[in-house]
Amino acid sequence: MKPLFVSVGHRVTIADACAYTLHLARDFRQPETTRRADALCRRALKAATL
Repeated sequence: MKPLFVSVGHRVTIADACAYTLHLARDFRQPETTRRADALCRRALKAATL
């Protein structure tokens, strides 16, 4: 399994960051918000190159 790196942010502990990531990444390695953003960007790039 590939590792997923999680880092802390402003007023977020490593335990909270891990918990948030695990909550958002239920079925896939990446959080759903990241997956959706990637899909939207890919769709926009594909449309722009047509």
